[in-house]
Amino acid sequence: MVFTANPKAIAQRRERVETLYGRGFSERAIAESLKVSQGSISKDLKFIREQNAKWYDENSDPKGRRRAMYWGLAKQFRDLLQEQWVLFSQVPETQLGLRNGVLGNISRTLSAYADRVGIVTPTIDQAWLEDQVRELNIAKEELRQKVKILPLA
Repeated sequence: MVFTANPKAIAQRRERVETLYGRGFSERAIAESLKVSQGSISKDLKFIREQNAKWYDENSDPKGRRRAMYWGLAKQFRDLLQEQWVLFSQVPETQLGLRNGVLGNISRTLSAYADRVGIVTPTIDQAWLEDQVRELNIAKEELRQKVKILPLA
């Protein structure tokens, strides 16, 4: 996919950058995957962080209690999810059972995250959570297809 300077293409690239970064990919790997410079990826990530912070500041509680609680908990879950996606990427494709197990752990982590922060999670985070679940379901379906193809020995 080639991205140009039009706003729609940039928005699409930023969505993809956010997804890949959340899965633990480095800026360099994302740049190679999207065929853009690492500088563009750095700028995209900076923009995403600024937009998320701006949105949250505009929509958070005035005393900041919820924000402090939310950010601490969200950071723990995001760190855990990033580690799990990195682990998933390191498991050889031939070890389908292990890959499926890691995906199951990711799914449980996402469910726990939704349960824990659902009351205080801003709408933007629900969208992020849905994107994670969608990517997880795609990966699971790919594994199911590979399992169907493998001959039983």
